[in-house]
Amino acid sequence: MGWMQRPAVAAWLSGYTYGCAVVMPWEAGVDSPLRMFCDSDQQMMCRGRFAPVVHRMDPVAAQELVTIVVEPAFADSVEVTVQLFRTRAPDPRYVDDEGCELAAELTIDVSDTVGQAERPIAVQLYLGCSPIQVEVHSLTTNKESGCMHLAGGRVMDVRVLAGQLRQLKSQLLSEATEPEQLHDVADIESAMRAAEAGDELAVRKHLRAAGQWPLDVAADRGMGPAADALRAAQSLPG
Repeated sequence: MGWMQRPAVAAWLSGYTYGCAVVMPWEAGVDSPLRMFCDSDQQMMCRGRFAPVVHRMDPVAAQELVTIVVEPAFADSVEVTVQLFRTRAPDPRYVDDEGCELAAELTIDVSDTVGQAERPIAVQLYLGCSPIQVEVHSLTTNKESGCMHLAGGRVMDVRVLAGQLRQLKSQLLSEATEPEQLHDVADIESAMRAAEAGDELAVRKHLRAAGQWPLDVAADRGMGPAADALRAAQSLPG
């Protein structure tokens, strides 16, 4: 897959370098021969390259959308697996460099574009949301192929988050001993309903309003997605 990056707008700093696994021209003396293969045009290509979408400490705007465009490496490919990686390294060359971890993976059907000269696929990251949202769709057919949410390095479906917030709300109600803790319960319930509705911004707003107590309970009770989402929302600027 080739790639093209679009410009970004500024607001706060990214904690990770995010990028897609792509193929790029193989460079003798730099890339290992084990990474080399020939594409449909018989060009020597290098597999496993890291194509950055945003670098660690890059400024990121609220609700910012960054798009990376990829294409199948072979003209007869009927499906493409899009992989998103993250690392704290500023400029990794390969997706298997030390410290790189798989954050999301989605296999998409591109059989309806076989035989076409250009088969671009847009991978769109909404970096200013919590958790980060990833959408993939074909630019040839304009058909959406999938949607993912990231938190703490894991793929998190918004329905999973809603379920975890429901569990967290019940746990908080069973442990609440002070009147002010009921405000936290109300914030978690509002975030849960926003997650059920797929309202990303409202989820972030209500999780951010919740205090430290819900985060501590979620972490202590092993509610990873809920704890990740709370942690991410509360670390964002107002």
